[in-house]
Amino acid sequence: MMATARAWTAWALTVFCSALLLTAFSGRQVDAQSAKAPLKIVVFDGPSVDHDAVWMAIAKGFYKEEGLEVTTRIFPSGTVAFQSFHAGEGDIIMGGELSALSRWRNSDPDYRVIMDLERDSQSYIAVVRNDIKTAADLKGKTIGVLKGASGQWFLSEYLAKNHLAESDVTVKNLGNPVLPVALCQGDIQGLFSWQPRGTRTMAICGKDVHYLSNAEGYMRGYNLAGARASWLATPEGREAAMRFVKATAKGSKVAASDFAAVYAYAKEKFGMSEEDVKEGYKYLVRPLAFDAGFFSDFCSLSQWAQSADIIKGKSDLSGFVWTDGIKAVDPKLVAVTPPPC
Repeated sequence: MMATARAWTAWALTVFCSALLLTAFSGRQVDAQSAKAPLKIVVFDGPSVDHDAVWMAIAKGFYKEEGLEVTTRIFPSGTVAFQSFHAGEGDIIMGGELSALSRWRNSDPDYRVIMDLERDSQSYIAVVRNDIKTAADLKGKTIGVLKGASGQWFLSEYLAKNHLAESDVTVKNLGNPVLPVALCQGDIQGLFSWQPRGTRTMAICGKDVHYLSNAEGYMRGYNLAGARASWLATPEGREAAMRFVKATAKGSKVAASDFAAVYAYAKEKFGMSEEDVKEGYKYLVRPLAFDAGFFSDFCSLSQWAQSADIIKGKSDLSGFVWTDGIKAVDPKLVAVTPPPC
C-alpha cells in the first residue's frame, strides 16, 4: 500500500513539474513573439496629396499593426528623392511615372514599382500669362517645367496634339517650388506642373495668370511606390514590402472617404492650406492596380520617352513592376504584362 502511494506521489510530481515546464516554455514563446522587434523601413515621402494613402496608414497605425516601424524622409519631389535613393538610401520611394521609368531604364535597373498609389489627368495643369489664350499663343514663349518629371511629358503631349513643335517654345528647367514665382516675375510665360502648383501660382500672381488646360486627353500622371529588386529578393525585404502594401491599401480606403483626416495630416506635417489639399484631393484616383490601364499608360510614356531621347529602345515592363504585394491584396488587380513597348 505504501509503495502504491509512493508511486502515485511520484507520478503526480512528474505531471506537475511537466506542466510547470510546459507553462514556462509557452510563456517564453509568447514573450518572444510579443518582444519581436518590428521591421524597420525608411520611406521617402513628400508634401503631395497623392501620397495620402501612406499618410493615413501612418496616422491610423496600420503600419504598426502590420509589424512595421516606418520612418519618413521628406523630399520636394520624386526627382530629387531618386538622387538619394540611387545612392543607396531609403527602402521605399514615392515618385512620379517619368522619374520612375527614366531612372529604371537609364541608371537604376534595380528599381521596381511595388504599388500604384494614384493616377489622374485633372490635377496636372498648365498656367500661363493672360496674353496667352490658346495653344497657338505659346509659340515663341518660355515655358517652365521640371525636366524628368510629369510636367515635361504633359508639355510635350500638349504641344504635339495642338500641332506645335518642341522648337516652337523655349523650355526652362526649374524646380517645382520655383515655378510660381518665376511665372509671376515674368521669367517664364507659362508652367506645366501639377497641383497644388496651380493654386499657389494663382494666389501669388493674382489676375495676371489663368489656367490654360489640364492634362485630360493628353496624359495621365501617376504616383508610385517603388523599392529595389535586390531588397525585395531578401526574406526581410520581401516581408516588409508585403506588409507595406497591405497597410497602405488600408490607408488608401481611409483616405478616399475621410478628407478631414487627410487635411489634418497635411496641415500638421507640411503646413498645407485646406485649399491646397482640396485642390489635389478632389481629382485623386486610387486604383492600387497593375491593370491594363497601367500598362497602356506606361507603354505610351515609354514610346514618348524614346522619341524624346530620354530612354533608348523599348521597355519590357515585366522588369519594371513587382506584383507580389498587390496580388496578395487581390489577384484581380494584376493584368498580363504586355510585350516590350
